[in-house]
Amino acid sequence: MFVNHILLDKEHAKHFVHDMREVGLDKYLVVPASGTAKSSILRALGMHETKKELIYCITYDEGRQKIKKLAIDKYHFDKKQGGVYYCCDTNYKKGDEMEAVVLHVIVDRGTADDVVETLEKNGGTGATVIHGRGSGIEKRTAFFDFVIEPEKDIVLVVTTEEKRQGMIDALNEEFGFEKKNTGVIFSLPVVDAVGFNFDR
Repeated sequence: MFVNHILLDKEHAKHFVHDMREVGLDKYLVVPASGTAKSSILRALGMHETKKELIYCITYDEGRQKIKKLAIDKYHFDKKQGGVYYCCDTNYKKGDEMEAVVLHVIVDRGTADDVVETLEKNGGTGATVIHGRGSGIEKRTAFFDFVIEPEKDIVLVVTTEEKRQGMIDALNEEFGFEKKNTGVIFSLPVVDAVGFNFDR
């Protein structure tokens, strides 16, 4: 089984989902996300974030090939910056071939910009931020009878295996994840990717 990830702006995501359904792929999840641009000028102007949608779709190999074909033939992810596609194999075994890795960095809400900045200083060329909620009982806050769960930022960055450990080390040094339990980092192998320029 493959976990396919397609990142597009909202309008194109709607069309991509329609095209997936046309080729028989009707089980998916669409999550609002923010893309980050690597530019100090854009950041200074407050324009470094762009609204995106992240489409998750679990398929067998045939479905993976259909999604990749759409990404290349119709949406031209390989030729322009309109979107990106990457895929993780749930049956990946150590030693299998991989194209890249995807880092997941889970931190308290409001910390994502600092995480992205650290990633950029260590070879990252852009990231995706999605929002979630933690389930740790020790951090829940009660307001009358209403329980408020801590909100989280999840930063995703696809990078090369060579850069992975340097990024993890830099994040641990900057945020002290290992000592303070202030976040979680894990990586998954990417077996297929379109729309990335790892040489930038």
